[in-house]
Amino acid sequence: MKVRWKKGLNPELSHDRNPDRNAASNSRTRWIFWRNRINLRKMRPALLWLTGLLWLPALSAEPHILRTIYAVNVRRFFRLAIVMTVVHAIHVAAFALKDVTGADARVLLWRDGIIYSHALLALVTLIFALLCRPGRRQSDAEASAYSTFAVALYLTFGAVVAAIDQLVTPAVTPFLVASLGIGATVLLPPLRSFPLFVGAIALVAIAAGYTQESPEKLLSLRVNALSMGLIGAGLNWALFSGKVRELRHLHTIEQQREDLALKNRALVRMNEARDRFLAIIAHDLRGPVGSQADAIDVLANEYGDMNDEERRSMLQSLQRSSRRSYELLEELLKWARSQTGRIPFRPETFSLTELIRETIDLVSDRARKKDIQVSLEVAGDPEVFADRSMIHSVLGNLIGNAIKFTPHHGCVTVIVESADDFHTVSVVDSGIGVPREQQDRLFQEGEPVRTTGTDGERGTGLGLVLSKQFVERNGGHIGVESMPFSGSRFYFTVQSARQRAQGVSSE
Repeated sequence: MKVRWKKGLNPELSHDRNPDRNAASNSRTRWIFWRNRINLRKMRPALLWLTGLLWLPALSAEPHILRTIYAVNVRRFFRLAIVMTVVHAIHVAAFALKDVTGADARVLLWRDGIIYSHALLALVTLIFALLCRPGRRQSDAEASAYSTFAVALYLTFGAVVAAIDQLVTPAVTPFLVASLGIGATVLLPPLRSFPLFVGAIALVAIAAGYTQESPEKLLSLRVNALSMGLIGAGLNWALFSGKVRELRHLHTIEQQREDLALKNRALVRMNEARDRFLAIIAHDLRGPVGSQADAIDVLANEYGDMNDEERRSMLQSLQRSSRRSYELLEELLKWARSQTGRIPFRPETFSLTELIRETIDLVSDRARKKDIQVSLEVAGDPEVFADRSMIHSVLGNLIGNAIKFTPHHGCVTVIVESADDFHTVSVVDSGIGVPREQQDRLFQEGEPVRTTGTDGERGTGLGLVLSKQFVERNGGHIGVESMPFSGSRFYFTVQSARQRAQGVSSE
């Protein structure tokens, strides 16, 4: 781009003889020239890209990743401490056996400094190894503190020994070994490790000023220490970032594996539900439907030869088979809908006493046929907050089962016990009871428990499974107390309407 020079801006071309004015004009001209040459707007993408590269490595990580890294640091440092204890012992022995007869004071001071520093660090490292030994449980805070202390300890040691070495040699090998060794072994977040490396660089630069007499060698040492410290910090940063990426990748894979396992279990449950559905259709519906077909065939072929009593008996048999088929289908369809989550949940406030009486009226025909007395014991008219249709289904299953497993001339009692938060509904019968080994399986979704009633009644075993799901959906729990041939007590809890009102008002 060409720059148009205006008259008066260049002292050599201007007729203005004022030097101050010419100097100001010349400075402004240079600013305009370089501003036109360096277009920051055009360079903005490149600057953003370079800034992104600087921040690409991880400065920190999620808490669970940091816990894993610190735990790895502890295991690594235990092995490193064992090795370094031997190394320090070798240094102490080698320098202690060195013949320094006739040596000057600087050599003696150098020898003693090396011996004492290595002996002290060997002792500290041995104690540290005992703290980090396998089998000793460390808390997250301890693992984090040990990791930070290990880096600070060896960087300080490297700086001190490098300063002591300046008494006889300008080498900074101890600081190089400490920076690279600990930087590659014990990983820390850069926001924690970088200040430690900077502090170690400052320490070796200051301490060497007391032991290195040559200004040129001191300058070289400080520059080398700065380079080595920054290289160690960069190495630690790079390894930390790589470890974070690796652990994040593993965490993602683990989450995907867990999601896949959940989906696989859901598919297994769906397959089991399908198989159970087909088994119930094949096993439980075949009998009632076959009985209906046989009764209809008899009525169609022999109706004219049958008297009124035989016809009535055949029609009653057909009625029982039809009702049984309907009950099986109703229970089966309700269970299938619950397995697919297609039963809506609509909680409301209603009278528990009224619902129990409605349920007793529905099963009164079955109770009358077996001459079973069904009674209700309740104080007042408790109101509950729940899904009415679900609680109705639970009551129907429990009272129906009590009638089914109670012999003729028995009794079934529904008892309601009220509390401030929940109402407990118990269905007590004088039936055959439930064996203890079957009680734990009654409410499980595995192979259903099928038991024939006292009049040969059969069931799918899904009623109690459904009841458990419905009760828990409404925030209650269900259970059983029974002894063989001593009757049973099935009970469940349901939230009171008053408790619901108090919860809403508190919110």
